[in-house]
Amino acid sequence: MNNEVATVRLSDHDTRATVSSERTYPGADTTTGVAVSGNRLLVTNSQMDTYLYSAPLTSPTFTLESLPLH
Repeated sequence: MNNEVATVRLSDHDTRATVSSERTYPGADTTTGVAVSGNRLLVTNSQMDTYLYSAPLTSPTFTLESLPLH
């Protein structure tokens, strides 16, 4: 719920991951999923805070942010 996106590096056998960086981004609103598209990171803003904590709706629409991969 802190709206951070972490970049991880996987071990040779994909059995461990090490966080190599963490960042937040403008417009973050309860990030729940990411996907890589080319050299971009697509991040969902799901507004789960509204449904989980009955917080006031922060935005009337759900959004997808496109961020540089690195």
